[in-house]
Amino acid sequence: RVLAATAARALEAVGLPGNSEFQSTLIEQLPLATRQLVAIARAIASEAKFVIMDEPTTSLTQKEVDNLIAVLANLRAQGVTVLFVSHKLDECYAIGGEVIVLRDGQKMAQGPIAEFTKAQISELMTGRHLSNERYRESAHAQDIVLDVRGFTRAGQFSDVSFKLHGGEILGVTGLLDSGRNELARALAGVAPAQSGDVLLDGQHIALRTPSDAKRHRIGYVPEDRLNEGLFLDKPIRDNVITAMISSLRDRFGQIDRTRAQALAEQTVKDLQIATPGVDKPVQSLSGGNQQRVLIGRWLAIDPRVLILHGPTVGVDVGSKDIIYRIMQRLSQRGIGIILISDDLPELLQNCDRILMMKKGRVAAEYRADELSEADLYHALLSEAA
Repeated sequence: RVLAATAARALEAVGLPGNSEFQSTLIEQLPLATRQLVAIARAIASEAKFVIMDEPTTSLTQKEVDNLIAVLANLRAQGVTVLFVSHKLDECYAIGGEVIVLRDGQKMAQGPIAEFTKAQISELMTGRHLSNERYRESAHAQDIVLDVRGFTRAGQFSDVSFKLHGGEILGVTGLLDSGRNELARALAGVAPAQSGDVLLDGQHIALRTPSDAKRHRIGYVPEDRLNEGLFLDKPIRDNVITAMISSLRDRFGQIDRTRAQALAEQTVKDLQIATPGVDKPVQSLSGGNQQRVLIGRWLAIDPRVLILHGPTVGVDVGSKDIIYRIMQRLSQRGIGIILISDDLPELLQNCDRILMMKKGRVAAEYRADELSEADLYHALLSEAA
């Protein structure tokens, strides 16, 4: 009883239900963002005087982040010291206090965060100047590559329709219960839609399984790369070639190791993956480099459509910059890109159009170059209301 009451207080402190039904739910049945909040609640329940939070807002929506920042303020008011490890500068400024900037294992600066500008901290973190300007230049209209009509999966999304042009970057955003994540998985054949039509280059296709998506050259980079995307203990080479093993087999059914090695090495070079060799396990890489390995896997199938689900979740600002530039290069090759994200600057800097989802439906469409971050944020909250 005492344990249940303690758990209830901690869960409610991070905005989760404290009732017995929620407490008895298996963690594996919860969405990634909710699991993250449970982990934070566990730290609160311990009543520690010093709490270390390592990237605690990974996969959280803006609403949940705001809630966590309020929780941190309460902890500090109670005399708890918090070490908040993050590369998200907006959150660091909202929390306030002292900042320590690290790069390549070295301390670059320390002091009250209010004494630094975001540009200064970004440059200290990466060693180069990063701009907040749009990465996206005006895209030239190309033929429709993907036409989704009336896509529906009961209880998750309903009657979703949109068109994606070749070379276009289409953003999809919304709150956690908006259906945006479920839409991404349906387009990848992971959790297929129950009704609706999909046309690829004008031809009807079925997306019932991930193999269907791969066969039609639709690549999918999942939000949870550690559990859904990568084989962490396997070499970079094996992770890159996974999606195209069949085409690398010789006439005896054996994998052509020379071609596999060359493909992996070219991927490492093209995507600027920092590693001494493609035989190194993926778990030896940083989050940003791991993500580029996953993107490289799908580039190996020469995709017509690439679905990027939270592509920069848990990566540093330097890796974000590289991934954004990779996205722009891919769009210039005519690949249609769907970017599922709740990172508003990411959407505004990289997309041509942005679809906003609410309660499983497309509620609004915006041109990214005509929108400010404040406008998009207010629209997101108003849609929720």
